[in-house]
Amino acid sequence: MNDIGVGGKQTQPHIDSPPVIPCTPPPPWVTYDPWPAEGETTNDAFTDNGVLRLLSDVQMSLLQPGVATHFHSVQKILTRRGAEIAAQVAIEFDPNHDRLEVHCVRVWRGGEYIENAQPSAFQLLRRETRLERLALNGRLTAALLIPDLRIDDRLELAFTLVNRNPIFLNRYSAWLVFNGFAPCVEARLRLIRSATQRLAFKAFNGPPEPTVGKSLDVEESRWILSGQQRITAEELSPPWTIRNPGYQVSEYADWSEVAGLFTSYYRSDAIPTDIATELEQIKLRHSGMAERAVEWLRFVQRELRYFALAIGEGGWIPRPLDVIWTARFGDCKDATRLYVAGAHYLGLDACPALVSTTHGPALGDFLPSPILLNHVIVRLRIESATYWLDPTLQGQGGTLERLVQPHLGWALPLLEEQTELVRLPEAGPLEHIHCEDSIEFGPNPESPATLRREYTLAHWAADSMRNRLQNEGASKWTDQVLKELQGNWPNLSVATPMAIKDDLEANLLSASATYTIPSCWKRENGSERWAFLINDTILCKELAALTNTQRRSPVLLGRPRRAQWRVRMQMPCRWRGKGLGSTIDEPAMRVASTLAVESRQLILQKELLIERWSIDAQRASSYAQVVARLRENSTKIYARQVFGRLRPPLASKVLGFAKRWRRLLIILAALLLMALLNRLTTPQ
Repeated sequence: MNDIGVGGKQTQPHIDSPPVIPCTPPPPWVTYDPWPAEGETTNDAFTDNGVLRLLSDVQMSLLQPGVATHFHSVQKILTRRGAEIAAQVAIEFDPNHDRLEVHCVRVWRGGEYIENAQPSAFQLLRRETRLERLALNGRLTAALLIPDLRIDDRLELAFTLVNRNPIFLNRYSAWLVFNGFAPCVEARLRLIRSATQRLAFKAFNGPPEPTVGKSLDVEESRWILSGQQRITAEELSPPWTIRNPGYQVSEYADWSEVAGLFTSYYRSDAIPTDIATELEQIKLRHSGMAERAVEWLRFVQRELRYFALAIGEGGWIPRPLDVIWTARFGDCKDATRLYVAGAHYLGLDACPALVSTTHGPALGDFLPSPILLNHVIVRLRIESATYWLDPTLQGQGGTLERLVQPHLGWALPLLEEQTELVRLPEAGPLEHIHCEDSIEFGPNPESPATLRREYTLAHWAADSMRNRLQNEGASKWTDQVLKELQGNWPNLSVATPMAIKDDLEANLLSASATYTIPSCWKRENGSERWAFLINDTILCKELAALTNTQRRSPVLLGRPRRAQWRVRMQMPCRWRGKGLGSTIDEPAMRVASTLAVESRQLILQKELLIERWSIDAQRASSYAQVVARLRENSTKIYARQVFGRLRPPLASKVLGFAKRWRRLLIILAALLLMALLNRLTTPQ
């Protein structure tokens, strides 16, 4: 995911003189009510890691410039482990836009307390938690270690953050959420604002109704939730699913106000000379607008390395073109600004568009708000066709019509006249992987078999593998394929190395290799039949297992797609049998498996079809059934040996041959023999 996070004003990435954390009384607008009574509560919903969460009290004031948020919590220490965890107080903030004030860090023991909130007690730490994702945000952590915290103590913490980010022009948008994954005995929310300030509220998952009061020109809203039930985290939940009860709050009247915050920052600067030179070369090499658009896209993807320097206003706006090109790095905002400027130079109709990599399909159900949007892509129009491009992707192949669109849901083009979201095109199922195996058997069970495997990767699978090959080389992929095959046939060896072909225009990456499988037939214990085992290492990895099908949120299937695996087995003689077939056909999911007998060939085929990004929670059992069928990846082919040669089994089926027909013949012969003997011994 490419979060918004580069550009604008450049702030030094280090702190020359760290600010001192002030320890002050709470602001005058903050009010406190008594803590909830502990009683004899034994509800495990409020307890984690030896700590009982008694109170979460969050109060927000919009009466001053910026947004002031006051956090007040109380916890009871239940175990030594709880004391070890709770004693480490850590408050994260952005020194460029946030002002932090700590009011208390109190340890209550009996009816008295020990105050630990002292400026000298705090250490300021620069913990860049997203460096491994190539992002630097400059946030600080005010850390304090409480020296004496014991079992049965109550820890009270209170602090206020005042945020003043000029990008938002003093308009307010936020989430007011009751955390059901870690609930408290009592959770409180309070919002105070001018009575003339117009806010829109949208409820999710049945939150409590507010108590609203007015005093002079101030309006106050309060929400209280006691004894909240814990929400269980569910695997494979789509990121756009909202499960906590709460409210979305927004001061933005429509999406045009959101677009208006950022539109001016993407206006073209003067194109740097060396970029203009490259653009002129593209003009000379390509006369068609579609070809120019793709060639310029690949240039930006190739030449601008990704790094997000999200410090100061740079978390929301791009840098100037000359700064971007001189540094040769940037994130989605910089890459988009560079692409759009070059596209205009080439005569293309392009503009930036904000999207959400998390809320995607559900974005149209939310109130207008900039905090929902975390990525920037490009909307390109050529004649009557519209395309959506992502300059931060790498190694994309295909013509303009075949380029993979990785985002879904809605987009907000950054145009002055834009008043609403635009729906992105629906992604239909595309065949992203096709694997063909050909196995030729020798005349007898001891003969080695020859396996030829051919991969065809398309669309995003080709893009991903192309990028992997560029960064790692081909050896890791070839070794991975070899190990997977040796998991089925341990003595398998490479006969001819993997040959890789890349058709960039068609966005098809193909690979083929030949292997030798010695002693591939195994005699089954206590039996005269021989068996050849095949394991599916292709489709079985397409869907993750689901351990609990009793759930409330949808099940994420991933991108709509089709995957196929086919094995053609050339037998040493004409084979017999009717073959087998099975299909599970569920809404949005289909898995089919067949084994056909065609003269000397056995053809095993397996196909997976996914038609939607997710399915309803009620279909979780169907999902588990499809996954189970995919994981049934072992297929046995049976044969017999006649005068040292491989021959088909006597059974009418190729798979799972049993001895029932042979036994039946023996029984019939015995009955005939008994009848004959009886007739010979009976007097005439």
